[in-house]
Amino acid sequence: MSTTYYLDSRGKDSNTGKTPKQAWRSLERLKGVVLQPGDQIVLTQGQEFHGSIFLSAVSGGTLQKPIVIRGSGARRATIIASGSPAIEARAGGIEIRDLILKHPPLVAPPQKGKQISGLRFYTEDTQGTVHKHVRIERVAV
Repeated sequence: MSTTYYLDSRGKDSNTGKTPKQAWRSLERLKGVVLQPGDQIVLTQGQEFHGSIFLSAVSGGTLQKPIVIRGSGARRATIIASGSPAIEARAGGIEIRDLILKHPPLVAPPQKGKQISGLRFYTEDTQGTVHKHVRIERVAV
């Protein structure tokens, strides 16, 4: 059974996150949630969320049942990351749409070999498994 998790800047992290009226407030609340094929993360349109979303190798979807991270309407939601990508995934079966991904200006250049990006995907895990199906639509980085 698929689950949709809602985020709204007026929500509360003590809510269930499973309906728009019970939305979570912060991206931090997603930490520790193991997403299953078909699950969705919906960010309220026009709002800004600070932090990042990380999908580990155990949080992956499939071509038929992808994990979807998306804004909820015509005015895209914005994720403002700091120190890490706005969205990082080590899994496949992921679709990202209708978002703006930002990073605040850097005070100093990134350390050698460490780059900050809006999106970061690893297409192969440490066991050599190649992850398939990543779709990105209407995302500004």
